[in-house]
This record gives sequence, C-alpha cells and structure tokens, in this order.
Amino acid sequence: KLVFFEDSDYRRLGPLTSVFPSFMLEVGGKRIYEYWSDFTGISEVALFVRRRVAGLCKWLLNVVEGREVEVNPSELGDDVLVLNHALLPVRESVELAKKILGWPGNVLVYDGEKVLMVKASASFAESLTDILVQEPSAELFLNLAEYTRDIPFPNPPILRRPADLLSVL
Repeated sequence: KLVFFEDSDYRRLGPLTSVFPSFMLEVGGKRIYEYWSDFTGISEVALFVRRRVAGLCKWLLNVVEGREVEVNPSELGDDVLVLNHALLPVRESVELAKKILGWPGNVLVYDGEKVLMVKASASFAESLTDILVQEPSAELFLNLAEYTRDIPFPNPPILRRPADLLSVL
C-alpha cells in the first residue's frame, strides 16, 4: 500500500496547498499520488491529511470522483511505502522507492532534515498511524530509527515552490 502524509512544510506552498495536500494536486491530468501509484505499480492508496481538510478530501475522492482512497485511516494493515507530500515522483525518487521495496526489513529515507520515505512491514506500519495522523516532524520519525535501516537521500527532488510541479510532467 502507498501511504502519503503531510508534514509542516505544506505551509511553504500556500496558498496552493491551503485546501488540498500537494499529493492531491493535478498535474497533466493526474493527481500527484496517482503518478506515484502508476510508477510503483501499487494501486492501494491511503492519504494522511490535516484534520480540517480530511472531510473535503474524502468527499471529493470517494463521492465525487468515485475512487476508493482511504483518508486518515485508523490502521494500515499491510506492508506500506510511506511518502512525504513534498517528494516528487520523478525518476530518481521513483527508482529509490522501487529499490527499497525489495529490501528486507523497515527502511527510512531522509535528506538530513526531513523524512522522505518509509518502507514498513505490517507490524511496524501500525506504529506509524499514530505519527501520520498528526503533523509529523522528523523527530517523531527519528524515534523509530533504531528499528529501521536508514538511507540518506541528498538533494532529493522535493516540492519547494509551485513551479517545481512542472518537473512531474
């Protein structure tokens, strides 16, 4: 399962992300999370969003668009690949995601200041739901570091400003 979360950096992208998380933005006719789903081949998706936009996201995705996307689920239940909202689905990040999916155990990918990806077994994923339903900080994730293989990802392709969305096309 692919799981997306927002950290506090969503505020840097305002007003673009004032109503929807960046992974719900459409670029080239698809939402960012759909690019990740297509590129990784993982169709089951869960989104962790701010409480104040959760109802709108659920309604838009599941009622209006007829998708089956979990929003702020209470449990994950499966092995998961957790992705930070700012990580763009471009070649280098998708290749790293595919690579860590094949590794045994739990893996945490970071860029020095923020957690970008977490590959977690079903049992480990359950501890992540409490972190993801909040506005997770790097410190919350780093408390789990002793249970993960840590991989640095220097200079990752992350969304820092609206113009960065063009790199997805």
